Amino acid sequence: MLIVPLTQGGVSPFATPKRERRRLRQCTLIRSTDRFFRGDASRATELLDKLAAQGFKSLPSVLDARLVKALFATEIVSNHPEAELGRLSDIAQGRAAESISNKDLGRRIDQLHAGLMRIGIYRTSHAPSVSYNRIVLCLRDRLNERVATEAASWQSDRRIMKRLLSAALVIFFGCSATPDVIESPAPTAPVATSDSSATKSPEPPPVPSPEQLAKRAKEIAQRTLIIDGHVDLPYRLYSGRKKGQVSEDIRKRTEKGDFDYPRAVAGGLDAPFMSIYIPAKHQKTGGAKALADFLIDLVESLVTGAPEKFAMAHSTGQLEKNFADGKISLPLGIENGAAIEGKLENVKHFYDRGVRYITLTHSKDNAICDSSYDDRHTHGGLTSFGREVVGEMNRLGIMIDVSHISDQAFEQVMELSQVAAIASHSSCRHFTPDWERNMSDDMIKKLAKKGGVIMINFGSSFIADKARRQRSKMWEAMEKFKTDNKVEHGDPRVKAFRAKYASEHDLPFATVEQVADHIDHVVKLTSIDHVGLGSDFDGVGDSLPVGLKDASQLPNLIAVLLARGYSEADIAKIGSGNVLRVWRSVEKHAATQKN
Repeated sequence: MLIVPLTQGGVSPFATPKRERRRLRQCTLIRSTDRFFRGDASRATELLDKLAAQGFKSLPSVLDARLVKALFATEIVSNHPEAELGRLSDIAQGRAAESISNKDLGRRIDQLHAGLMRIGIYRTSHAPSVSYNRIVLCLRDRLNERVATEAASWQSDRRIMKRLLSAALVIFFGCSATPDVIESPAPTAPVATSDSSATKSPEPPPVPSPEQLAKRAKEIAQRTLIIDGHVDLPYRLYSGRKKGQVSEDIRKRTEKGDFDYPRAVAGGLDAPFMSIYIPAKHQKTGGAKALADFLIDLVESLVTGAPEKFAMAHSTGQLEKNFADGKISLPLGIENGAAIEGKLENVKHFYDRGVRYITLTHSKDNAICDSSYDDRHTHGGLTSFGREVVGEMNRLGIMIDVSHISDQAFEQVMELSQVAAIASHSSCRHFTPDWERNMSDDMIKKLAKKGGVIMINFGSSFIADKARRQRSKMWEAMEKFKTDNKVEHGDPRVKAFRAKYASEHDLPFATVEQVADHIDHVVKLTSIDHVGLGSDFDGVGDSLPVGLKDASQLPNLIAVLLARGYSEADIAKIGSGNVLRVWRSVEKHAATQKN
């Protein structure tokens, strides 16, 4: 292996041309930034994004001997992440004095390889964490992913050494390319080397008990940023008003609904998108924009009433700051573009109010596009106005939500949008054949190819076909009741009819394991990078799965994922990393349009 001598005055890892020296300086800038190691997420994000923009696609593999010795002396696979991070920081800034004899170098490499096989962490997003532990997790993840993908091609001791050291350099400098849309393979176990000189792989660890999984899941939920793509709290509070005043105090445990502050804290839910739901009736009666503004005012009142608990989040940076401050973010998403009322300038109005995604339609075809629920499919997809809306949302920085829209409208959005989209609360049609409200395999692949994310809806009808078919009969009966009695969906008589119907019929529920099946399916179709959570809490009534009845039970889903082999880094992507990546890409595109 080639060794480059030290230059006077410090370590010179590379004998490189001017371009590589510039890259090294940029890497050193990031690793020498104290803010990165002290949890300044916004500054770290800015630096990493700047680095990613440089297009880092390869790494020099020639290392200085002293640097190699210092790197392996840090014991990368240790159980003390804070200390480990500090020592890596010291090395990056040239302050480390550790050394190791050449005789022990080969043994260290074998130990590192065996340790990596035990870690079982395969991939994560490039977004920096706000805690030491999670930054270290990100660093470990990059190393293990490189080992997993390159192990099959190792042919000799020299190649093993060279590739492991190159991977270690990723940890040391954090210089791997990290574009906004990262395509990663589905979770798989690392490939073991067949090299005869390598130490024998250790015995696999014992299978954790359900109690151990539950405990770890709760810990992960508390330290991991979790975003829910769709919570219908605003309309729940609106429809439950008494004498024009909100009658529930969500700062406390409430008897009704699926979400309140105590349950969100218990489940580790940090950023539920507040659904500004506009019933389709307002497409005929008017008042859609006024209702949307009222619901936004209502959400803002939750924040002003409990600023120590809640905060608005109009950007990814604000959301991450709120998480660091221990507050629950309440980002806004409009459900049903009817709120725009056919006026393009209203897209800007709602952007200025903080709305960061718009579901183009809901249960009926509207002025923007066709609905998956409406058999008429009036427009054959997007209208001409709908195409303008898509362009304006791209320009301003509002995510396009493809939940509820027809298949034709989806295809046209994928062709027209210049940025990735989300499905804020949809599941996989694979499990509910012929139901257009869920997404087909082909649609999920196209969404992923564009860089987007499907956020799994928890409602039993979305998860299990038997539950969907039984509950469809209930909805048909409810529609007939509403027509016969000339009442709207929110009328107390409709709620009473629904409760009576449910009591007289054995309506099946899905399970938390079946929700995990949908996550598995998306990962197998695409990768770990294109799935998230969109519970539809407070929006699907009494149809939530066994084990996921409200926000406090989110750790139950994490426990199932852990049992299936998902790593903490995988769960961080599902919980927030993937949708944050899309949101950032939309923000960046909008910034270029404004400039």
